[in-house]
Amino acid sequence: MEKQLIPSLEKGNVVIMDNMRSHHAKIVTELLDKAGISYLYLPPYSPDLNPIEKMWSKMKAILRKNKICVASELPEVVKAALETISMNDCKWWFHACGICVN
Repeated sequence: MEKQLIPSLEKGNVVIMDNMRSHHAKIVTELLDKAGISYLYLPPYSPDLNPIEKMWSKMKAILRKNKICVASELPEVVKAALETISMNDCKWWFHACGICVN
């Protein structure tokens, strides 16, 4: 978080977190507060409001379509699936969750 996420953000950005236990760690909120980054927790049990769930849905569909039979094929197929995700996909997933993005 300190080395990748926070340096990529600007003041005025908002980090949206689900209720994963580590997201509630004091260090997380301290780092975000120190950087002047706002944060918002999603309500518990609300995958319909979490854009990452939309991404996982697309990933699972691609993996099912590829019908992987050998575990060694998995990394290559996952990488290829990740490369299909576009900025428009991400914007749509946020929009579908009721989150406005520019």
